[in-house]
Amino acid sequence: MTKKELVLKAFHNEPVERIPVGFWFHFLTDQEMNMAIDYPELLDKVVEGHKKFRDEFHPDFVKMMTDGLFFRPRTSYPRFLNKPEDLYLIKPLPRDHAWFELSVKQAKRIREVFDDDTLVYYNVFSPLFNLCNAMTNTVDPSKVLQFLLDDPDAVVYALNVLSDDLCYLLERVFTEAKLDGLYLSVSNSGRVIPDHLYTKYVAPSEEKLIAKAKEYHEDNILHICGWRGRTNILSVYRDYDTSVFNWAVHEEGLSLAEGKEYFHGKCVIGGFDQMPGSTINTGTKEEIQAVVEEMIKNGGKTGVIIGADCTVPEDTPIQNLIWAREKAAELS
Repeated sequence: MTKKELVLKAFHNEPVERIPVGFWFHFLTDQEMNMAIDYPELLDKVVEGHKKFRDEFHPDFVKMMTDGLFFRPRTSYPRFLNKPEDLYLIKPLPRDHAWFELSVKQAKRIREVFDDDTLVYYNVFSPLFNLCNAMTNTVDPSKVLQFLLDDPDAVVYALNVLSDDLCYLLERVFTEAKLDGLYLSVSNSGRVIPDHLYTKYVAPSEEKLIAKAKEYHEDNILHICGWRGRTNILSVYRDYDTSVFNWAVHEEGLSLAEGKEYFHGKCVIGGFDQMPGSTINTGTKEEIQAVVEEMIKNGGKTGVIIGADCTVPEDTPIQNLIWAREKAAELS
């Protein structure tokens, strides 16, 4: 069975000869994550990071890291976003904007790092993530909530502009870089936006991206980002039309097995806490493999991919990931 067949069978809840694993690293510092427009040489570091990861780990499949190009550039927004009506000043990016061009070029470079048997999924941050970054240079949606309460139409306008830009980017990376699907990162960090407002005003911009991805690929991945106590209202994402769900098992208090049931029996990725000092980061072989054993015992062997809540710390030894994969294979 090829790696591609292995992963797609897991995505589709079919029996597999070996339970796949899916781990990923960042290759730039937090400060560099959105600086490639001004410092394009950072993108070389990201490509080299993917090559090193390929050579040392030989991943079952890949979440392409968009480090350096995380968000639509801050300079593409109005200088001030202090009141809801300012959101109407956000305009679509020109289709030849450097952010699009660099993103597509980088996607092609990283796709070429991996062979045709390795599925590669393109990481996109939701329109809400992008808007929070533009408004506060953080992922805290508190200011977005205030704007929603004052003028929801203005927020919907901004989210739609950003979603349309991201849909255009997806169209290009799928057709030009030949990527295999979408890895969509969403978050209502800290449960700031009440679920009824999120569902009515925010979710449509995220579901638009999933619908665009499904025009090209059947299987896409939803990552519900939670960390350091900043949890999400998971119910708003439960019915998103993706094949695979990944969430912060340890932050949300929803195990892999419970999550598989909660997300309508769809394929799930995760199980390991990804924080510094966690088992996958610093654990012994015995500790890491005990976690894998417990995951498979409770979550089963079908429609389960061993991974982490989010990106693992950069100092995590590759050997730790290999130990996890070896135990998953042994128990398959």
